[in-house]
Amino acid sequence: VGLLLGRALGVWGAMLTKNRVAKLTAVRRMDIFIEDVPEPTDEEMLIQVAAAGICGSDLHYFRHGGLGSFKQPLPMRMGHEPAGIVVDPNGHTEFAVGDRVAIEPGRPCLTSPWSLRGRHNLCKEGSFMGAQGQPGCFSDFVCVTPFQCCKLPETISFEGAALLEPIAVALHAVSLVEAKFTDVVAIYGGGTIGLCCYLILRRHGIQMIYIVDRVKDRRDFAHSFGATDAFPFEDAVARLRERTGGKGCSLVLDTAGDDASFEACLQCAAVGARIGLLAIPEADHLAYNPHQARTKEVRIINVHRSTLLLREAVGLFSDVSASEKLERLVTHRMPLADVGAAFDMASGYMKGVIKIMLQPGFPAPRKIQRIGLIGLGVHSLPSFLDRLLADCSVEVVCAAVVQGEQEEESEKCAFERECRHRSIPFLGALDLTGVASQLRELACDLLFAGMVAARRSGAALRGAAREGLITTHLGLLPANDDPEPALWATLRGLPQGATTRLQVAKSDSGGQEDEEQAVDIFVLEEAASGSSSPCRRSARVANELLQAEVEKRLPMWLGALRTGVFDMSAMRALRLANSHSLAEEDTGRRHCSAGADCEAPNNSYVSWGWR
Repeated sequence: VGLLLGRALGVWGAMLTKNRVAKLTAVRRMDIFIEDVPEPTDEEMLIQVAAAGICGSDLHYFRHGGLGSFKQPLPMRMGHEPAGIVVDPNGHTEFAVGDRVAIEPGRPCLTSPWSLRGRHNLCKEGSFMGAQGQPGCFSDFVCVTPFQCCKLPETISFEGAALLEPIAVALHAVSLVEAKFTDVVAIYGGGTIGLCCYLILRRHGIQMIYIVDRVKDRRDFAHSFGATDAFPFEDAVARLRERTGGKGCSLVLDTAGDDASFEACLQCAAVGARIGLLAIPEADHLAYNPHQARTKEVRIINVHRSTLLLREAVGLFSDVSASEKLERLVTHRMPLADVGAAFDMASGYMKGVIKIMLQPGFPAPRKIQRIGLIGLGVHSLPSFLDRLLADCSVEVVCAAVVQGEQEEESEKCAFERECRHRSIPFLGALDLTGVASQLRELACDLLFAGMVAARRSGAALRGAAREGLITTHLGLLPANDDPEPALWATLRGLPQGATTRLQVAKSDSGGQEDEEQAVDIFVLEEAASGSSSPCRRSARVANELLQAEVEKRLPMWLGALRTGVFDMSAMRALRLANSHSLAEEDTGRRHCSAGADCEAPNNSYVSWGWR
């Protein structure tokens, strides 16, 4: 179990490296936990959740901690109505980073007798999101199989896509009860499932559809949504009989699920009618008059989830008018941080609520157009400058070196020469004391800074650009934060990789002044081949390979900053770095280096543990 926090994360502007998870910790209490981003197995992909609907079944657990006598161990992960963006396809070539997807919460085994008959919802070998200990979707990230995902057309929003799970339930229910266009229908319960059933019944050509609900706001919504009429619970049976000439309704759907609603369904049902029980009752048993059902030969049909009808649901609601109609069911939108208040509202039927969508949110898209280059680093290489300028929407407005950098004078002169050759204004050697105000006048969106500049004056430089400060470290953080990371990766047996980070401006950091956020992490594939790899032969070769990869990946993460959609496959590199972190007892490999301002032979290290 992760760390239980009393508040949610602040605003972020780069890759999320933690996962917020909402869990039921006690009856009527939801809390946010901070955990590691889940790692997809070989058959899974990683999805960043954009919208997640609160279902009526979630409310049963919220109110009672379970269903009837069945109680779920707490804390419980919840949620099964998600939609989101693929952020790590994990080798599944049919999907790419940035694909918008609807998600089927059920994961059947596909080989059980029920699955082979096409009744996947009855398969006991599979799993279901947010049930029986499975991860739910009230979080920033979920892992699902490609089989569970369906790409979305532009006409369906994330909220509309999250509603396709209850639509799939409605499709399954309408099929089971064998709805006909001549039916007269009563739906008990004007919540999301009831109204989704209304939409599907309308698509079957059924004209007479009545909705019954105890809450006036829901009856008013049903009227505006197109129902033939909407009745209060108390006199619904009498009014339905009146509307049908005393015959009753040929099809009745119970989406409320208590003794009173089920008895009312039997009373208003016509002779030979079908009654579909879609609701999940909060009690173990429902009491009803069997003679009502027997003498009318009413068929009672139970409905359990759906039979993998997500793709059909996407097809039905792909046109603009249908998707807009569906999205009207979303009456409230709340951030994941307010999950407790959202459940209180939904449970109390407050403020005309039909469907509440929780929105975990994405990294904020950033405007990246005007860039400044401060100090020596990867960004000062000619090839990096060429790739940066190849992005036609980027303007490099200034470049400078930093007074006191230990690099050879020839490197500084080369950087100046390359900048002037490309018509980049060169400011000379800057004293970082008080330079932020000078840089602010240039109205940079982003500053690329060398490690010396970042270590000496990162906080000040971060405020000199609107979006913050970018630094690239040719080592995997946090395990390898040395000034000569390629050398120490070789000596320690660490992976050779690089980490590019954004130090966000103060107003974006959620109160954490020194917060650094990853925008790109990678490991050199050559490192996997062991000591014979080129990047293991010398630090110089490793640096060259790392620099080439940093340059190649520049457009990718620059685009990610602009869209807010990051390739989370980089998380595998971060896990690899953390797994190689030095243990506290590993004193044999401790080292120290001369400070940046110290005169030391060859800028070298004093080290222990090697002979």
